[in-house]
Amino acid sequence: MEFKVSDQIFEMYPNLTLGVIVCTGINNQPSEVGEKILADSVILSKEKIGETALMDFEVVKNWREAYKQFGEKKNRSSIEALLRRVANDKPLPSINPLVDIYNAISIKHFLPCGGEDIDSLVGDLQLTLGTGVEPFRPLGEAEDEFPPAGEVIYKDDEKIICRSFNWRESDLSKLTNDTEKAVLVVECIAEEDRRRLIGAVDELNSLVQRYCQASTEIYIVNTDERNFEI
Repeated sequence: MEFKVSDQIFEMYPNLTLGVIVCTGINNQPSEVGEKILADSVILSKEKIGETALMDFEVVKNWREAYKQFGEKKNRSSIEALLRRVANDKPLPSINPLVDIYNAISIKHFLPCGGEDIDSLVGDLQLTLGTGVEPFRPLGEAEDEFPPAGEVIYKDDEKIICRSFNWRESDLSKLTNDTEKAVLVVECIAEEDRRRLIGAVDELNSLVQRYCQASTEIYIVNTDERNFEI
């Protein structure tokens, strides 16, 4: 299995950088630890936001521009959605330790994060442009939908596993309590965010090692290093 980013994506987003952590031997059983880490990050991000409007943060503006490049005007990046909940004092629900931890890292470092269950994937994991024929199963739904051609998607050889970068997760590849192998992804779209991404990946890696007992490997994917073997 390979993780790869298509040439089309780097033509559109030459400064895209992904921090990818491959995790094995995971203990993702329910625990209060992830919930506590998430709650602490909510407090930190709330302080960082303060009275500043979200659209005044460069990371939010940069991701909106990135979405416009593939024609998306309605959907918002996962980081904007999470920060909006924090700013509006809406709770971030605890899902499971892995999800809680990567959501905590996302709002603490102002970077989109996501994760997939490796055992649910078929063939390679690729970030690319959709063709309009790939099926997508939304979270909690029983039927597939077919996103439009040209949308930025993560997919395997059979299906879309996440739409619009990290906007919406597939029900078929979500992280569950039984997940034992996972790939976690931290995204940045602008050159000025790369240093922050490295710090976020290092912290995420330490947390999943410590609290999920995972063995991990870190990869940095960019225009010079576009793929690696999982």
